[in-house]
Amino acid sequence: MKKFTVALLVLILAAPLFSASMDSRVRSVPKDTLELVTKSPKKGLPTLVKILTEKAGGTQAKVKIFHDWICDNIAYDADMYFSGRVSKQDYESVLKKKKAVCSGYSSLMNEMCRLAGIESIGIHGYSKGFGRDLHCRRRRPLECI
Repeated sequence: MKKFTVALLVLILAAPLFSASMDSRVRSVPKDTLELVTKSPKKGLPTLVKILTEKAGGTQAKVKIFHDWICDNIAYDADMYFSGRVSKQDYESVLKKKKAVCSGYSSLMNEMCRLAGIESIGIHGYSKGFGRDLHCRRRRPLECI
């Protein structure tokens, strides 16, 4: 019984370290800020970044908050992906449409990091995913998907 109690205590104390839960700031952004971000990204995004990073820990915590906000607010544009015609994927277009493909997510993350004073870059590469065989015979750059 003693071993069980110790194991349970360790799990309870360690859980927050391995938790992938969303930071509460992600869903507590004021409605007027969210509206400004989608109507005028250049004006609204700096305010959003400030709200999200206020009292956040270090760089890793800030990037995790940005990731969570993007995942919670920007949908994957499957229609664009399957059409093969990728329109603008700069951060402003992504915020206005609330949809993106890979390069749009990257553009938005890079801009949020830049506003927070965090160095980041987008990496162009290849993806093996839906509709691809295991040997990657038909590769397409991520920016084109």
